[in-house]
Amino acid sequence: MTDKANATASISVSTANASIAQRDKQLMDLQHQIELKEAQLKQDYERLRKDVKHNPYLQVAINEYSTYLKKEKEEKDKKIKALTHLLQYMEKEEDKIEIKREIMRNKRK
Repeated sequence: MTDKANATASISVSTANASIAQRDKQLMDLQHQIELKEAQLKQDYERLRKDVKHNPYLQVAINEYSTYLKKEKEEKDKKIKALTHLLQYMEKEEDKIEIKREIMRNKRK
């Protein structure tokens, strides 16, 4: 390979790595935004529960939040159950560790 070809190949690899790093950063930023929004939803729900004493019409919103939170909890429980089941079939130790980490992340939510 010529020096020019080596330089071009090197730039391509470095550009690909940069785009992967940028994509990872974007995904991490999006995950952070999701976590902030979920925390905000929970705060709004708690505030509504306190304010419903002064405004009974807020009960409709509380019911919607309750339905949403119940559905989220059910989905989280299903995911944890599926990951736990999958863990039994993993052979590689690093795969088991990664699945255990994912289970712990889901339990913390």
